[in-house]
Amino acid sequence: MTLTLHTGQLLLEVSDPDKEKTPAPRAAGQHDEDGRGLAVIEALAGGWGYDLRRFTECAWATFPMPRPEVAPACSG
Repeated sequence: MTLTLHTGQLLLEVSDPDKEKTPAPRAAGQHDEDGRGLAVIEALAGGWGYDLRRFTECAWATFPMPRPEVAPACSG
């Protein structure tokens, strides 16, 4: 997993050596142990996708970062 701050966004990348099983949203049953990750990502992220690389696949998601508020200068 890699986190990178890039142009006002947080980029999350996760590599997986299994290139045969690409990420796709699906409905998880009440007793399923997996299948909810992309639902969480879709709810929170600004966007997501995946890239097939030479030896791995890389799933990624971007999260907008809030702009810091600038405190007013004190006059004295």
